[in-house]
Amino acid sequence: MANSTDAALRRSPLNAFLPRWFLTLLIPGACIGCSKSPHDLAPVRGVVTIDGKPFAAGKVMFAPVAKGESRNAGRAAFGRLQPDGTFTLTSYDADDGAVVGDHWATLIRLEDASLGERPSASPASALPPFSRVTYSQRITVLPNQENKVTLAFTTQEIVHYAEQDD
Repeated sequence: MANSTDAALRRSPLNAFLPRWFLTLLIPGACIGCSKSPHDLAPVRGVVTIDGKPFAAGKVMFAPVAKGESRNAGRAAFGRLQPDGTFTLTSYDADDGAVVGDHWATLIRLEDASLGERPSASPASALPPFSRVTYSQRITVLPNQENKVTLAFTTQEIVHYAEQDD
């Protein structure tokens, strides 16, 4: 008896139509906002220096600071450092920027052969080993404009954080 009921359900015109109809509405609806931030973003470009010289051996992370009682400050943005120390931040899509508002910026050192040739002016080889250093001041990303940021570190700051990193 169960077999005849199952066969009748499989032959039902509504059962055959419903999955296609449902998927036709579900798939496009599910993708709306998939890569769109629930927070406003603004483009951010910048440069990282140590003692005034470009630093290229890493990436930067901008972590948004929550406002008020909200715990959801938004997604962190990352930017890979180029040989001249410059970066462009990405949150969701390439180079889309960072969440508008205050951020803590962190320099993350990478020891990666794929970084290529480093400029001779880079202080990377003279620094003690470290994995990350947080910039001492909050960075504010302003809406409706390209934000240009300089993260200027000193060797003394790196040494201080390297001692705490062990």
